[in-house]
Order: sequence, then structure tokens, then C-alpha cells
Amino acid sequence: MNPLIRGLLASGLAVLALAACASSMPSQQPAGMAAAEQPKLAFTVSGIELASTFQAPAEPNHVEGLLPVSLENRVADWAKTHMSAAGGADVARFTITDASLVKTELDENVGAPGLLRAPQTIRYDASIAVSFEIVNKFGLQKGYTNATVSLARTMASYESDAARDVLLQDLTEAIMKEFGAEMEKALRANVGGYIM
Repeated sequence: MNPLIRGLLASGLAVLALAACASSMPSQQPAGMAAAEQPKLAFTVSGIELASTFQAPAEPNHVEGLLPVSLENRVADWAKTHMSAAGGADVARFTITDASLVKTELDENVGAPGLLRAPQTIRYDASIAVSFEIVNKFGLQKGYTNATVSLARTMASYESDAARDVLLQDLTEAIMKEFGAEMEKALRANVGGYIM
């Protein structure tokens, strides 16, 4: 299970401080454009605190470990490469509340008896949820928004692990693209007054 993490983004410098253990989220280069080519959302705040409250349940259907880079770390990277603090009296808080990957084995007995039945399939459901708030020096909330996205992919049970890895890579890239668009839309719509 991933520990609670906290970070601070200020003047282009990212500092992650751990609250539960000494390991930290590794930084990964986003897919598509290089990070330097991606425009940042500059907020009129003194810093952006990055945290995660997500902990995957210890259940066999939670398969976050199948990903070479977890969704939690990918979302944390998105925050570091897409947002910056431009200075101000307030503070922004970016909190990851869901970054799950769940495997479901679907019933192979579909269709009427005597007809061709669909092969047993496996569905992978990815979910991301993030909250974002602006608070003053007293901790009072001055602005809030959130974004939630979910996406799924299916495969036949007889397909190889290599095919599964390709499917999960495609799922990861697709949900990150959807999350990026949804998060930016929510930020501009609800806390746009803090964006330069």
C-alpha cells in the first residue's frame, strides 16, 4: 500500500516530504510532449502541496502492482509538470484520493444455451480522483474543485501476460489523457481566478 506523501511545488522546484515512510514517488517523464514543452498552469499561491490519501485495499482484485509506474505516481507527476506556484499569500493543495486498478473476471456463460458463448474475459478498471483547494494562511478554504475519471479495458483469459501488459499500458495512457483534460477543465472553471 502506498504511504501518505506530501510535497511542495514552488518557483518550479518540487520537494516531496514523506509522512509515513522514507520511500518517495519516483518522477516519470509524461507520455507525449516532453515536460518542458507542456505549458504549466501558474497559480497565484506561495506553494502547491501535493499529497495522497489513497491506499489500495489488500484484496486480490486490486492489481495496482501490475503497472511499472502506479497511477498514483503518474498523477503526482502530472501535478509537478503541469502546475506551478507564481507567488501569493495563499496555498494550494492537490490531493490524490483514488488511483486504483481493479481486475474483474467476467462470467463466460453469456448468451442463450446452444448458442456460441463469448470466451471468458477479464476487465481492468482504472480510476483516478483528485481534489484541489486554495486555503489562506489560517487554513480557511477560499477555492475548491475536483476531478474524477474512470476507464476500463477487457481481454480474453487465454491472452498472454505480454498482451496484458500492452493493454494496461494503453489503459494507463488513455486515462491519464482523460484525467489531464478533466482536471484542467475543472481548475479553469472553479479556481480560474487563481490562474495567471
